[in-house]
Parts: sequence; C-alpha cells; structure tokens
Amino acid sequence: IGGKAVTSSIVAKIVGSGSKGIVLWSGGKEVATRAANFAKQNNLKTLELTFTGRALTYLQSAANVILGDERAYRLLRPLWEKASANFANSATGKVHVFLKVSGISETSIFMTVEYPIIKQKGVEIIYYLIK
Repeated sequence: IGGKAVTSSIVAKIVGSGSKGIVLWSGGKEVATRAANFAKQNNLKTLELTFTGRALTYLQSAANVILGDERAYRLLRPLWEKASANFANSATGKVHVFLKVSGISETSIFMTVEYPIIKQKGVEIIYYLIK
C-alpha cells in the first residue's frame, strides 16, 4: 500500500469538511481572519483550520523567518496549491468565498486552483466581499 493515490485520498479525508460546505478566501490577512471567524461560527473550515493547513501555516511562518516572505511563499506555493486542490475537491453543499472588494489577483491560488475545481463540481458558491 502506498503511492500517490492513497496519499491523496488520505489528505482529502483529512482536509475534508463533511457535507455542510467549506470556506475559501483570497486577499490578505483581514480577509483570512473574517473567513476563519465565519467558518468557526458556522462549524465549517477554512484550509488553515484543518490539520494540513495548520502544518503548512507553521512551515510558512518558519520559512518566512529564514528566507523572507516572498522567497518562502515561492518555495511553499506548490504545497499550498496541492492542499488547496484537495480541500476544494472535498467541497459539497455550499462554498463560502471571502474576497477583497478591491479585486482579486488572477494568479492567486483561489483563481488558479480552487475556483476552477468548485466551478467544475457545480457546488453553490456564496461570495462575501470584504473592504
């Protein structure tokens, strides 16, 4: 036993949120905080509230100190992309999406990874625009 398929299915189960839905966000710390607060109040999860997300956040913090924010993000982005894809693929029910009212980067993980997945899955998407 082993290999990519088994690992991916285990990660999907770890980051999965059940049938209530998930919370996605893009746009900086304020947006992340609002999304996390909403998730907690509604018994939902953002990626960062999962085991995988907490581990990546810890790695990101350590890498930021050692390498600086920009280099650390470039190094860890593929891991965030994989975790984000697994998390988005776990979506059922409603997907609550928190975005900055001023706009979203077309190179963000939300636009390049998460949005295409949830759109293809056909789940209900509810947007929240944050100032």
